[in-house]
Amino acid sequence: MKPLWLALTAATLLVASGDNPQDSTAKDLSSMSIEQLMDVSATSILKTPDKPSQASAAVYVITAEDIRRSGMTSIPELLRLVPGMDVGRVNATTWSISSRGFGNESSDKMLVLIDGRRVYDPLIAGVFWDAQDVPLYDIAQIEVIRGTGSSLWGADAVNGVINIITKSARDTQGALLETGGGNLDGNISSAQYGGKIGKNTYYRIFGKYDVQNLLAPDASPSQVAPIATERGGFRVDSDLTDRDLLTVSGDSYSGTIGAIVVENQLTNQRRGTDLLARWTHRLLDGSETTLQVYWDNTDRTMYDSADLRNTVDVDFEHQFTVAQRHNIIWGVRGDYSYEQGTSGTIASFSPARLGFKVFDGFAQDEIPFADNRFHLVAGSKFEHNDYTGFEWQPNLRLAFTPDDSQTAWLAVSRGVVDPSAEDRSIDVNLSPVVLQPGTPPVAIAYRGNPGLTSQALLAYEGGYRKLVGKRLSLDLVGFYDVYSHLLTAELGAPSIVYTPEFYIVEPFVPGNKMAGASHGLELSASWKVLERWKLTGSYSWLDMQLHVLPGSTDIGSVSEDGESPRHQFQIHSFLDLPHRFELDTALYFSSSLLTWHIAPYTRLDIRAGWRWNEHFEFSLVGQNLSSGQHLEAIAESELPATSIPRSIFGRITWRF
Repeated sequence: MKPLWLALTAATLLVASGDNPQDSTAKDLSSMSIEQLMDVSATSILKTPDKPSQASAAVYVITAEDIRRSGMTSIPELLRLVPGMDVGRVNATTWSISSRGFGNESSDKMLVLIDGRRVYDPLIAGVFWDAQDVPLYDIAQIEVIRGTGSSLWGADAVNGVINIITKSARDTQGALLETGGGNLDGNISSAQYGGKIGKNTYYRIFGKYDVQNLLAPDASPSQVAPIATERGGFRVDSDLTDRDLLTVSGDSYSGTIGAIVVENQLTNQRRGTDLLARWTHRLLDGSETTLQVYWDNTDRTMYDSADLRNTVDVDFEHQFTVAQRHNIIWGVRGDYSYEQGTSGTIASFSPARLGFKVFDGFAQDEIPFADNRFHLVAGSKFEHNDYTGFEWQPNLRLAFTPDDSQTAWLAVSRGVVDPSAEDRSIDVNLSPVVLQPGTPPVAIAYRGNPGLTSQALLAYEGGYRKLVGKRLSLDLVGFYDVYSHLLTAELGAPSIVYTPEFYIVEPFVPGNKMAGASHGLELSASWKVLERWKLTGSYSWLDMQLHVLPGSTDIGSVSEDGESPRHQFQIHSFLDLPHRFELDTALYFSSSLLTWHIAPYTRLDIRAGWRWNEHFEFSLVGQNLSSGQHLEAIAESELPATSIPRSIFGRITWRF
């Protein structure tokens, strides 16, 4: 049965008037200059509204118009648009998403937020991307910082921050119906209505239902059942006074997760609910405070074990100016996550109930000088957590803007990754197997290590941006990252089991006995060829060198330097045709992943759209048209490889 939110939304649509179509303020590409495209405001850089073109960080903003023109159907797919991002699809619901290396299923070095709510799961120290299914038409923009953002956002933002910001309810008034389907995304249907209460309060409610066709692995061509997700939610924005804004939002989802082990289909359950409230208050002196509180519940059944997590987070920030030149922002945060695991035949947790507390504070000062041509940013995050105790993550950045057309910047930062609950307390026991004839069976085990320390990064970055004329912009970034205390899998002391059968247990225990460095370049460009035609493109190069420390017994972790592509390239064409037709093309290239023996691949995506009027839109999208089936990533759980096929998707959107 579809969620209650979908039924409520549909009922509301039957009685709603359509005087205010949603997204009436959206701008076509043809109406925006390169200067406007470069200067879309972003808040993730310094936690204040800033122009990405003048930022002392590698930042990229995916706008609402980019989302509409991409033809993508999910947030992970949209991240393919970001220069230097490594996005690989493992199967229908699992993704490998990373920046500047360490691409894998959990990607523990990328922090992801949705409207300020951290969706980074402490169980795996990563993100369950199948649960982040925000309706794409409600996203105002996605701000992506490549490189550490730890001094502001804290632990786990080591290699980047993905900040998904949804639209105010004020900007989504009226009704919206959308439906679509294809051979890979079987059906995506949603309904939404936005209305007004009194003079200053706006709201929206939505319901969404997805059906995806579960990809069969290369080892098993058999047909399998599709997987489904039901989601509903709301958002309310209210101007309490001229200086007070209150936002309350929440959503709930329920569905299945598909996984296949050779010929056996395993269907796992997932459900969750979140509720967020944020109060923004502007003081008489022009300073501003923000108080945010959210609760997040996640309940996942994976194979024969289950995990239930509840998180409560309280965050306070204050921004003000001193002596008309020091733009200071500081804040404090408390986060408590309670995890309760249910043991299965393969995996269990000890202890089964895990509580994890984080208390942190940060302070940052932005100082302009020399007639605002230089901007110096200095700050640090100070954190205390239950696992590793006190952590500090400083940051120093300098931007030089000689004129409005160019910016050069340098930065040095430190960041850390807290250990996951899984690595500290999991207990995995695999069935014994005979490795060689005539030898006793061996059972591989994995034991958690409560003595793990944080992984650490010291990052050096620099970049240059240039607006050439009025139609071309260039952005070049270089970086050198030094890692220490990286995770390894150390051999433990073997033991012998006599009952019910004789076999040897060979345990592996996580350690912090690997280090290394990476360096690379990221180049991106945007060229408005004609008033109705824009080209964007990027190229990235990455080189990683990891090594285990003396005394380590790990034999495989150094292969992580081959889990991300060395070269990536993409180019996008956005063309506005007569009579409201649109033709958008994207070409992607990724070099080989040496660790997983994944060959280089090229994919071609084409979108044809028709906007009959401001209320009705139809689009047809073909993805991966050039190369047919190919591998993009491998699951860490060592499930059989899943090739990504060609796909066709059609979508109809009606706003009224």
